Amino acid sequence: MILIIDLGSQFTKIICRNIEYLGYVYQCLEVNELQDDYDFNKIKALIISGGDNSIDNINYSFLTKSLELNIPILGICLGYQMISHYFGGKLENNSKADFGMTEIFINKDRYSKLLDGIDKKSFKVVMSHRDSVTEIPENFDIICTDSSNHPVMIENNNIFAMQFHPEVSHSEYGDIILHNFIKFAGCEASDESESFLDKSLAEIKKTVGDHKVIAAVSGGVDSTVASKLVANAIGKQLHCIFVDTGLMRLNEAKMVMDSLHSFLPPDSVHIVYAGDIFLDALKGIDSPEEKRKIIGRIFIEILEREAKKINGVKFLLKVLFYLMLLSQERVADQVVLLNHIIMLADYQKI
Repeated sequence: MILIIDLGSQFTKIICRNIEYLGYVYQCLEVNELQDDYDFNKIKALIISGGDNSIDNINYSFLTKSLELNIPILGICLGYQMISHYFGGKLENNSKADFGMTEIFINKDRYSKLLDGIDKKSFKVVMSHRDSVTEIPENFDIICTDSSNHPVMIENNNIFAMQFHPEVSHSEYGDIILHNFIKFAGCEASDESESFLDKSLAEIKKTVGDHKVIAAVSGGVDSTVASKLVANAIGKQLHCIFVDTGLMRLNEAKMVMDSLHSFLPPDSVHIVYAGDIFLDALKGIDSPEEKRKIIGRIFIEILEREAKKINGVKFLLKVLFYLMLLSQERVADQVVLLNHIIMLADYQKI
């Protein structure tokens, strides 16, 4: 199993998703969730995420235990700085954060198994940090540097650390780097990963019991797929409320309804034709951000009103978006990174 230590990065869930996609079993814990009696013997690899904490405020005991057992370690961003600091490297705080796409250069004099399959001299990655490692620890090799010749990837035997985010899709060859690390650690794909969906559906069914769940359906892929998955677990106990905003393409609302009716009985599918309400509220609004806020507010108001008409509702099906907006200084392009998970929230507390 792969243990992921979450130091607070908004990208940690993307690391989890990528490992799951590759077919490996993992456990993701925050540092304060690690119990003193945690069994590190079951861990084949350790990944330390990024985050916005100070390296002086982190409990390093999990790193010490992993080193004692010779567990392969991958440190990302803050994890890179943490490893560097632990082994005696030097860091400094930059006056200006490195935030966005950066080109890094491979040290031709040093070979790294993590770069197997990468035949370029340089490639672009996503950076998001303010502190930088200015002097690497003794016995570590510099694998990659940035344009200022600062080290951004180092290693020592089975310890690997990098300032950039390989888990993010916009980092070139990031998937190769992650997969190479997992293969280096000797992890094997497990049947447990294949049964992840079955386990999740069973857990949803147990949690819901005899209660009802409402799902707010916008017509997009996320809410529709989430509804289908939950319906597989609880059937007609799921009630989908589809709000037709009037902003969809021709006949798209009918397609959404047909899709919902394909896996739910008629009594579990509810549609609200609210095009006039949305269009009236959006008249004269030019700002895309303001439009999104208006649409979201009205959507929630309608959902609350319609949900009260359904008796026995205890849960709201939520599709959460892990979003990080990256922008380079003086650059108009913005990169939006999304990851989705399904959660059941207590409807009565919302």
